[in-house]
Formats: sequence, structure tokens, C-alpha cells
Amino acid sequence: MDEAQKLVREGQRYEGDPVSLTKLDPISPTAGKTRFITHIVQERRDIVDARGVRVKTDPHIEAVFISTVSWTSTGWTLFGFDVVSG
Repeated sequence: MDEAQKLVREGQRYEGDPVSLTKLDPISPTAGKTRFITHIVQERRDIVDARGVRVKTDPHIEAVFISTVSWTSTGWTLFGFDVVSG
């Protein structure tokens, strides 16, 4: 199950933004698609219940992906990503 759906179902939430995008470098554009080296950080965040009581804490993790996207009339569409590290 998707983590966000699970949190909603259980009445829980993160106490702050769980992920930060730290760097995005375009590489090898091809036929309407662009690939990016994507650096993200899963922030160390508490997950709290509806009363604000900590249920668990997600650890700090840095990760790098290769993302493939395309611009469409409705915005960016993600075609996929490959984990490089993290």
C-alpha cells in the first residue's frame, strides 16, 4: 500500500515535509523526453497521530535517481526513474 494512503487511513501525518529536492541536472534530452539526475533527501521526520503523538520516525536518507520526464499540455509527466544510490 502507498505510504501516503496508509497515513491518511490511519489519521496520521508527517510533522514536516518528508522529502526535499536538493539538485536537478538535465542530461541527454531525446525526442520529447528529458532525463535528469535527481538528488533528493528523505528528511528525518516524525509521523504523528491526530493528537500530535509521535507514532514513528522516518530516518534521514539521501538518494540519487535518473528520472525521465516529458512536458505535456497539463505539465510534466514522469515516465520512470532508476535508483543510482540510496
